[in-house]
Amino acid sequence: MTGDDEIATRPTLFLRRAPGNGYCRVDHGRGIIHLMSALTTELRTLDQLLDPVRACLTPEVATRIAALRADPTTQAELDLLAEKNAEGQLTPEERAKYEALVRAGNLIAVLQAKARSVLDEVE
Repeated sequence: MTGDDEIATRPTLFLRRAPGNGYCRVDHGRGIIHLMSALTTELRTLDQLLDPVRACLTPEVATRIAALRADPTTQAELDLLAEKNAEGQLTPEERAKYEALVRAGNLIAVLQAKARSVLDEVE
């Protein structure tokens, strides 16, 4: 999947930048939908808190941040946890790990959006 509005893509989970600098979460599983409101608030808060970081990004650094991807081991773990979550089969420990990975992904996604906005200005 490509496009300027894309923030981070994973086989089971991705975030897209919505019009007006908002974010929406798209999940091919069913289990994360109940977190939509909390995650939207989290993404808006991260966006606000990380806005000053944008001014620190050179085009070179922005390019590297925009290209960040999870390593194969972490991605495989996220994919497995997302599948188990969609099936309602996460243990409490797995749920905590999954939520931590999703939150970390949100942070990276917002940083990538900031980086891409810097790159858009350079072009």
